[in-house]
Amino acid sequence: TSAEGVIEYVNDRFTLLTGYPAVEARGETLRILKSGMEEETVYQELWKTIGQGKNYRGELINRKKGGELFTARINISSLRDTRGLITHYVMTMEDMTLEKYYEQQIDRFRYYDSLTGLPNRFLFFDRLEHAIQKAGNDRAKLYVVFVDIDNFTEISRVTGYETGDELLRRVAERIQWVLSPVHTLARFGNDEFMILIEKEDNAGEIS
Repeated sequence: TSAEGVIEYVNDRFTLLTGYPAVEARGETLRILKSGMEEETVYQELWKTIGQGKNYRGELINRKKGGELFTARINISSLRDTRGLITHYVMTMEDMTLEKYYEQQIDRFRYYDSLTGLPNRFLFFDRLEHAIQKAGNDRAKLYVVFVDIDNFTEISRVTGYETGDELLRRVAERIQWVLSPVHTLARFGNDEFMILIEKEDNAGEIS
């Protein structure tokens, strides 16, 4: 781009990634990729950094010509003339969308139960730790409720493991249905669930 951020050249890879051919990109600014998903302060910091002649490295959620969002790792550096004045900016952009997707999947396997889709014990303990700290600061109440399905092993053995799995899903759905979205329901073990309830003033409401 020029020093003002007007696009002067893009390669074929840019066109393949964004959907904008060179003839459409030239004369525009990188605002054509702006998704609206980033805070304005992100772009302010970007321009502040490159305006000082420093390299900018970061990740941005951009939007393709067709409207599809993609996550890009970008690197912007400056070119200077013989007087040391910035004349152009050069940006390289790498599509991170697939990598981000796999990272999200790994996090989901790490913190969520694959059968019910509920948080697992690791995520439950993490939320419990934050809730205890917050309750202490706010002098608020919180409750931890343990739910166990009686005779689940026998039920699963007699009716089959698929039926047992369906029972666990149904129990999870019913408990989730009566809880507020701000509370946490987690699958703790084979037939065990834990509930974290925050900001209930009346203990009688729990029962």
